[in-house]
Amino acid sequence: MNNFRGLEGNKKRSLRFIEGDPYCSSDVLLKNNESNFDVIIIMDNSFGYFDKSRDIYMLKILSRVAKPDCLLIVETENRDWRLLNFEPVTCFESDKLLIYGKWNFDFETSVSTGSLKFFQRTGKGDVNWNLALQLEMIMRLYSLHELIEVIGKAGWNYRLSFDDIISLIPFSNKTMSIFSISSMSR
Repeated sequence: MNNFRGLEGNKKRSLRFIEGDPYCSSDVLLKNNESNFDVIIIMDNSFGYFDKSRDIYMLKILSRVAKPDCLLIVETENRDWRLLNFEPVTCFESDKLLIYGKWNFDFETSVSTGSLKFFQRTGKGDVNWNLALQLEMIMRLYSLHELIEVIGKAGWNYRLSFDDIISLIPFSNKTMSIFSISSMSR
């Protein structure tokens, strides 16, 4: 738990962050008597791993732990950017890890599927890589208008979107992510 001095002067406020799976966190939080959150943040593509109806349901049940004036911040990959920048094969390398991905994108359903292989360096040089993990991934991508629809059907009021959360440049559809801000409909 972190304390900070608020803008209102010497009054201290308590700031708590709880991390979890957005698809089941509402049930876990309620079982532990945790509710009345000022802000719910869904970041780093923690959205879209099921179908559209499940995403609507997830956002709907999250409202059970929200204050009446709660803000919902959702970061999700921008479907329109992905269409323009689709790469069927990706490769990322660090000092000790190599990630190789093969991707398919269904343009009609906006579903991206991928097979990711994680290789770990076992010695010096570029030839000593051992497969450490293989994952299959499925993700539903949203364009801004689809995201606004999902947010509304879940009972939230869409407010605005940004290209990124640091600069707060209004959303332009030219970036990989959509950062949307919504509020409760109560």
